[in-house]
Amino acid sequence: MVNLDNNAINRFQEVLDLTQNESKVYFAILKNPDAEVQELAHYTELPRSRIYETMSKLAAKNLVEKDMMNGGYRLIPPIDAIQEQIAEEEHRSQMKREALNRMKTYLDDIWRHNIGEETDVGVRLIPGHSIEPFLLKDMKDLENRMLIAASSPNPIIDWRNATKQLTMKVRKALDVRYLVYDEKMATHLRDTLTSISDNMKKVVKVNYNEELYISFIIIDSISYLFIFTTDSLVEPMVLRSVSNSLTKSLAWMFDALWSENIISSD
Repeated sequence: MVNLDNNAINRFQEVLDLTQNESKVYFAILKNPDAEVQELAHYTELPRSRIYETMSKLAAKNLVEKDMMNGGYRLIPPIDAIQEQIAEEEHRSQMKREALNRMKTYLDDIWRHNIGEETDVGVRLIPGHSIEPFLLKDMKDLENRMLIAASSPNPIIDWRNATKQLTMKVRKALDVRYLVYDEKMATHLRDTLTSISDNMKKVVKVNYNEELYISFIIIDSISYLFIFTTDSLVEPMVLRSVSNSLTKSLAWMFDALWSENIISSD
């Protein structure tokens, strides 16, 4: 006589995705692999017709297999059956990851090519509220320098989101500088960066110049030029460009303005 173990049956349902009847029959076969249909019906208190139906479903789930000698079913050794399920699950998971990665690239391409207006090859005009994902992606690929010039009191970059990208690169010899238009704002910015992360003080150098009248960001060879208006209801626009000539001109302007009013990093 087989005493059905409710804990085992519950685990079969949860892990192997078996129904209650399938779990009962499978448990009974595990306990008595040579049991005939009539015995299984007695152990599980299920009608014989249901036993045949359930065995067919267990075979479809590769837990039992058809015995060609007597026309019945026989148990597949659990270690083999479960290992096959593990392999199938890993294959499905890998296929799912690959499909998701393809979909991610596909959707990202659609999204990026429908944000703003491409004014020339490698040049895109983007609404200010949509710029952050572009910045974060370019920061993730940052290799050498990131120069930020902010002539507006409104922040042109969310440092709490950007910090993660930069602190991962803290050991690299990066040139990360933030130039603002007055000393008070520079001091406030340094305090803000320090409050976010101790590493940010090491990574980001802050300076000011009252002659700064333009806002832009340079990330390696990519430049972002911010276009503001005096009307607060008009959303800023951002020109993203991979033009070397524009980037070189902005970098030259940045270095010229940076050379004055160097403030201590202590």
